[in-house]
Amino acid sequence: MSLKRLVCVSGLLAAWPALAAGQNAGSGEPSAAPAPAGVVLSFGAAFVRGDGPLSVTAECPFSSADAYAPLACSAWIPGLGSVGVSTVSSVYPVLSALGGEAGLGLRLLRGFGVAVSGQWLRRSGNVDVRASMPSLIHLARGHRTVAGQAGVVRELQALHVGAAWTRVVGQRAEVTVSGGPSWLRVRQSLVGDVAFSERYPFDVASFDGALSAMATGDGLGWHVAVDGVYWLGSRVGLGSLFRYRVGDVSLDPGRPLGSLSGPIGVSQGGIEAVVGIRVRF
Repeated sequence: MSLKRLVCVSGLLAAWPALAAGQNAGSGEPSAAPAPAGVVLSFGAAFVRGDGPLSVTAECPFSSADAYAPLACSAWIPGLGSVGVSTVSSVYPVLSALGGEAGLGLRLLRGFGVAVSGQWLRRSGNVDVRASMPSLIHLARGHRTVAGQAGVVRELQALHVGAAWTRVVGQRAEVTVSGGPSWLRVRQSLVGDVAFSERYPFDVASFDGALSAMATGDGLGWHVAVDGVYWLGSRVGLGSLFRYRVGDVSLDPGRPLGSLSGPIGVSQGGIEAVVGIRVRF
């Protein structure tokens, strides 16, 4: 064998492993699918759009007192006795709020695992209030009505725990579907009385404001969620989650609101969107 042929054969033998690897890569044979990250932490901003509006109506019987009080659900003129019933109605808007959320995902076996997340939201806004009250002087003329708006505060704290399944999409993306129970805590201002003013001849009243009490309640519900993440590198990625939540909470203001002496049931269903970062380990 000539020296030239010997060099050519030696070069082919040396290059054969790389050529074989390139041929297998182009043959279309499936490679092993990458496994989901074992532990994923998430941090983001949550937008919640809840059920509503919530409408609360309470009746307040008039009674005598020691002093005049210009309140719809309080005593009026001393010695007058019971002269009728006033009604205070409040319509609370749909809860739309922006808050924060943090979560933890554990992948245990073949993409199945557990997803836990907690969130906190707070929103200040106005509630429409209307009060209907009997006339003190002109009893035959029936009720007078005053209406206005009052400021209220609403807070939502939630803990979502569920079973999860994760699938890897391509080399950089993952999609997780989860669902399970939810614990909800709500703090909300509830209007209990309306302040008004009037002048002689006392046939017209003006809305001056509303008195409210902070009510608190806990409740249980359930949720389903879809979470997608795109990994920018080996550890950090961007993700978005969409969740549908259903639950009921009983708000207790701590004192009677007219004829409403017990807790007030409030539906806490809604749609949530969370956008943030993901960190995997």
